[in-house]
Formats: sequence, structure tokens, C-alpha cells
Amino acid sequence: MKCLFVSSDLFSSSQFASAIRQAGVDVQTAFAPPASLEADCGAAVFDLETAGAIEAIAALAGSGRPLIAFGPHVKVGLLDAAQQAGAKAVLTRGQAMRDLGPLVKRELESAAPRS
Repeated sequence: MKCLFVSSDLFSSSQFASAIRQAGVDVQTAFAPPASLEADCGAAVFDLETAGAIEAIAALAGSGRPLIAFGPHVKVGLLDAAQQAGAKAVLTRGQAMRDLGPLVKRELESAAPRS
């Protein structure tokens, strides 16, 4: 299972990526949103304070992969915009610190093809 984590915040990106790894998920980090997701990438997580995050969520919403977004609780408009753009889950930064790893793992497991 592999997840793309997108954040321009060098400090917090290592904390969030570590939480995802601790949940048993391989993480690839990017400091800017991608135009597309690699074939082996099962989900993507976006820090909404990264320039272009909302636009990337909207562009990738049809990929069939879970898109997760998080941002400051005081930026309600930004959180709402991510939901409207197609993010499957939108969290406040505090919620992400607590729940992101297990959430990413659950989303990857539920999106995985059944045999």
C-alpha cells in the first residue's frame, strides 16, 4: 500500500508522513501537488495550505482513489472547498495529527480490489 503525501511544510510533513508509516503504509512525499497519481499510488493526502491543493483534488477526484485533505480548523472555507472539490475525507489539522495514519490505512484497504 502506497500513499502520496503532499505538503509544502517541511516540518509538519515529516510528522504526518511518520504517522502514516506507523500505520503500515508506504509514503511518498511531494512538496507540490502532482498533475496525476502514479499507478502504484493507492491514495493521496493533501495539506490544504499547500498552493494548488484544491485544484489538484478537483483534478484527481475522478481517479477512483481516496483523496484526503486537512487544514487549520479556523479556515472553514478551505475545508469546505476541499470537500466540494472531491476529497473523500476532510480533517482539521488536529484531527489529522490524531487520526491520519489509521484513516489512510482504512481507505487504502477499502479501495483495494477484492479477490
